[in-house]
Amino acid sequence: MKKAIIMLLVLMVLLSSFRVVAQEENEKGYPLLSLVKKVDKEEIAPGDTISVIIRITNVGNATAYNITLIDQKVPEWVGEVIGDTTAHWEELKPNRTIIYEYKIKIKDVVLTNITLGEAKIIYYDKNGTKYVIYSSKNVIKVNLPTGTVLDWDSIWRIVIIVEGLIVIGIITLMLVLEYLSYKEYLKTVKKKK
Repeated sequence: MKKAIIMLLVLMVLLSSFRVVAQEENEKGYPLLSLVKKVDKEEIAPGDTISVIIRITNVGNATAYNITLIDQKVPEWVGEVIGDTTAHWEELKPNRTIIYEYKIKIKDVVLTNITLGEAKIIYYDKNGTKYVIYSSKNVIKVNLPTGTVLDWDSIWRIVIIVEGLIVIGIITLMLVLEYLSYKEYLKTVKKKK
C-alpha cells in the first residue's frame, strides 16, 4: 500500500512539473491565436445578405506578428462577396481581439444548405516561427420559396379541353381530305362516262 501511495505521489509531481514547464514556455513569449468564424443568420432566403464575422483573439503571452487572414470564397453561382475575404495586420498583442467582417449576397440558388469553408490565419512570433490555424466551417440553411398551390381541377379541365380541340382538329382535317378525295373520285367517274 505504501508503494502505491509513493508511486501516486511521484506521478502527481511529474504531472504537475509538466504543467509548470508548459506554462513557463508560454510565459517566455509565444503568441497563441484563437480564430472563430460566424455568420449573423443561420437561416436565410434566396436574395438575402449575410454578414461573415471573423474574430481573432491573441490568448497567448506574446505579440503575434504579420497576421494574414485568408477566407475561402463562395462560388459565384452561390453568392456575391461584398468586401474582401483576405486581410492583413502587422501585429496583435496579447489579450487583444480583431473583428473582421464582410458580406455575401446570396443568389437565387436551388440548394437548401450552403457551407462556408474554413478561414485560415497565418502568423509569426518574434523569432519568425510560422503558425497556421483554421476556423470551423459554417452551414447556412436556405429557405426556398414553396411557390403557389396548384389547382389540379383547373389543370385537368384545361388538359381535357386541349385534347378535345386536338381531336376535333384531326377529325376536321380527315373530313376535308375525305371530301377532296371524293370530289376527285367524282371527276374521274364523269370522265369515264
